[in-house]
Amino acid sequence: MDKTLIIVGGGYLGIELAKALESAMNVTLVEPRQAFVHAPAMIRALVEPSILESALMPYEKLLSKGRVVQDRAVSIEDTGVTLSSGDHLDADYIVVATGSWNGIVFKPEGDDIEAFRAAHRDVYQKLQAANTVAIVGAGAVGTELAGEIAHAMPDKKVTLISSAASLFPDLPPKLGASLA
Repeated sequence: MDKTLIIVGGGYLGIELAKALESAMNVTLVEPRQAFVHAPAMIRALVEPSILESALMPYEKLLSKGRVVQDRAVSIEDTGVTLSSGDHLDADYIVVATGSWNGIVFKPEGDDIEAFRAAHRDVYQKLQAANTVAIVGAGAVGTELAGEIAHAMPDKKVTLISSAASLFPDLPPKLGASLA
């Protein structure tokens, strides 16, 4: 294991690549968050907060041989990565797998998992207090969220708002009708 690989970003691609290669080379995963956030589970966790902790997986438990550096990459050169702490990590190979970002409660807005937990609790409490819920966007995530809320909180009136006349208009009409 002479070769060193640095993976910047611990999302789905970054963590899977680190797990796949940690037996073949020295792998370092650079990720500012303390825990991997399983984003699809966040839709259910929004209406069933008891599963939140199982959908937040501490990075130190995800790799058996590789190491995780909880920091942010501020520059990437052909020979390594410089971190916000000022440390420089040398590497033979570098993969940038920083993924996507959005500001909804399915993914953290920043690096702080405690702030994510607090935002999640806040949205759950607002859902609990609401009589009606309007979801703008009737794509896969909006439709799934509407279904989760309707199932877990049957007393809520849930409205999906979309520019299309039916759900998933590009797919067979039977699918959209059954989801509605």
